[in-house]
Amino acid sequence: NAPVREISCVRRELTNTPLQAFVMMNDPQFVEASRKLAQRAMKEGQTNTERINIIATSLLARSVSNDELKVIQHTYDRAKEKFTSEPETAEKLIHVGDSKPDPSLPAPELAAWTIIANQILNMDETLNK
Repeated sequence: NAPVREISCVRRELTNTPLQAFVMMNDPQFVEASRKLAQRAMKEGQTNTERINIIATSLLARSVSNDELKVIQHTYDRAKEKFTSEPETAEKLIHVGDSKPDPSLPAPELAAWTIIANQILNMDETLNK
């Protein structure tokens, strides 16, 4: 939303909508961008905490707090479990977009990290700061 020209406005109002979140989580461009960031984190980070902070630093310009780390780690654990038990779903997710996934990375793990990157990409702090 933009202010009208006749009245001064010190700060624009934030307007996030459910549709914006839906697009950020499902649009092929954002899914592919999340996968590319996930690939980078998997290659550069050795531990889950390092990988989470690589993604967070890229998107938020800061590391995550301990509380955020717990939530993100829990999400990763659940996503990895799902994609390990449903490898065809993992393959489908990591093949979204024009670029090809890195074949040296395990599909279930890459899919789980793609979910994490997309989750952080969809944070209010990423979108509005």
